[in-house]
Amino acid sequence: DDRIVAALQFPLRALVVLSGAVVAARMTPLYTKDAAFFALALKVLLLLGGILLADGVLQGLLKDMETRREEIRNSHAIFSVILRVVVWGIGSMMVLDALGIPITPLLASLGVGSLAVALALQPAQTNLFSGFYLLLDKPIRAGDFIQLESGEEGYVESVGWRTTRIKLLPNNLVVMPNSKL
Repeated sequence: DDRIVAALQFPLRALVVLSGAVVAARMTPLYTKDAAFFALALKVLLLLGGILLADGVLQGLLKDMETRREEIRNSHAIFSVILRVVVWGIGSMMVLDALGIPITPLLASLGVGSLAVALALQPAQTNLFSGFYLLLDKPIRAGDFIQLESGEEGYVESVGWRTTRIKLLPNNLVVMPNSKL
């Protein structure tokens, strides 16, 4: 509840100011045109306030989870960016819809564009998802002694999102893509 209260501070202040503007617009003689504009502005700003609230709450929950889970602590930055992109992406679609801008063509374009990007980045994605597996399932960890297919042996120095660093016995550092590991 502390995270929700902290995330509500700015959106609630903006809501009070905007509500006053809508009431003032309804009390003026230029009611029809100004009120429609203020109603649309209020709707958009309420959506933006909801986006800020959702972003603040989710970022706060992520911070709370990072104190309890080592996987999240090591990968806080990427989880934070993913959460922020998802919240702001969905929120921006809602704002565009509220403004009367059709989002169906935009979603179709994003789908086709995502497919093209996914095909182009297939090797990088393979390493990324292998990194997810290695970080979450932890079949190997930093400090483990392993033997590579080539017969070389060494200690795992770090496991990252795309690569794993292994310090071999002759003190050489090998950077191996996670998909090969």
